[in-house]
Amino acid sequence: WKAAGQRPQHLAALRALLDEVPAEVEALAEVERDCRLQGLLGELRDRLRAAASDEGADGASRVRWLREVAQLAERRFDDHADARAAWEALERVTDKAEERAEAQEALVRLMARNEDWDHVLERLAAQAEAEEDASEARRRWMRWVQVRREHRPDAAKEVAVLETLWAKHPDDDAVARALVDARRRAGDDLGVTEVLYALIEHAGPANAASRWCQLAEHLERVGDLESSAEAWQSARTIDPTSALAWEAEARVLGALGDREAQLTGLVAYADHPVAAGRRAGELYARAAHLAFELGRKERAAQLAERALRFSPDNDAMKSLVATLEDPGTAPVPFEELLAEASRQETAKAEAAKQEDGGAEEEEVASTDAPPAEEAPAEEAPVKEPEHDDAAEEPTGMVLIEHEVAAEEPTGMVLIEHEVAAEEPTGMVHIEHEVAVEEPT
Repeated sequence: WKAAGQRPQHLAALRALLDEVPAEVEALAEVERDCRLQGLLGELRDRLRAAASDEGADGASRVRWLREVAQLAERRFDDHADARAAWEALERVTDKAEERAEAQEALVRLMARNEDWDHVLERLAAQAEAEEDASEARRRWMRWVQVRREHRPDAAKEVAVLETLWAKHPDDDAVARALVDARRRAGDDLGVTEVLYALIEHAGPANAASRWCQLAEHLERVGDLESSAEAWQSARTIDPTSALAWEAEARVLGALGDREAQLTGLVAYADHPVAAGRRAGELYARAAHLAFELGRKERAAQLAERALRFSPDNDAMKSLVATLEDPGTAPVPFEELLAEASRQETAKAEAAKQEDGGAEEEEVASTDAPPAEEAPAEEAPVKEPEHDDAAEEPTGMVLIEHEVAAEEPTGMVLIEHEVAAEEPTGMVHIEHEVAVEEPT
């Protein structure tokens, strides 16, 4: 039939052959080509599946046919069960690691699309346990943890996996942070503290301060205020510009009742040129109040003066200073004055910021705007001179006046006599009943 040019009969004969021998390579290639041309994707999938099931075919061909079956089933027919069966068959047939990994990833993806999370977890765990490469096993276990946390929450099981993983990768920050999260959800506060201290030990200069902040927040949350205060102090010692650490340390020291240490910390915070920023006046005021309550009136007065120097126009700050000098005459409680002083300082800072932004916008607008045309000189109002020889402020040009008011400097020399100034043209005119045409 092929020699006679009878293609339909030839293809029919090839199909009959494939019914008997599904993996006959030349016949399958010809029929595969015809199926693609004719759009017969269902027949193509069936032919390839039958060929791949022939154990006598070579492995590489079987892998290619099974991959094609799986892709057709998933993408063209949305048949996830058939696609899953094809990938599982490919996983069994292949002896190459990359092809096996491809099949495993595809199977996990299909299970996830069908929300078959229990099987996803089983497969990920089996893959991780069978993996010989430590980094690849770690990747699979971390994916297992993510799926467990998002779809089958069980903090205790997460902790068990992550503890084993952390023992194998003690310097892995991602594993440690995941363990912190899992232990916190499991209610293991001591376990969280252990991991946070370990993270600090492995921290570099770039993230040491943030690690101390994490530990301090955790210790404050669980009620270990003394250790929290020490951690906050370590954080702001490493990064003195951290307003968060300064403020938190003062808060924790206040909660502990250690007011002397709180006063020392507040003054050091206010003294710092970067950390305090625009809040320096408010911080000195808080320190002054604390010193006054501790009976250190001279120290309170000194700190109040510093506060006023930073905020000389703040009426609330003035009243606050007066309150410190004579608390009995205060019209409102100190706490209210302090809050009002803080509010005024914040409003002042925001107003300054808005003014800066408005000035920048105005400058940009003036730069982008086209230059304004000069108004004709004859339309401008001319002032009458008050006296004949009024002394003008030096402007860098020469004016010779005779009973005519001086115009605003324009960068040229005018000599006028009872004649209105013309629009500047770049020439020098001398007008006295006789026009001079050429510049002199």
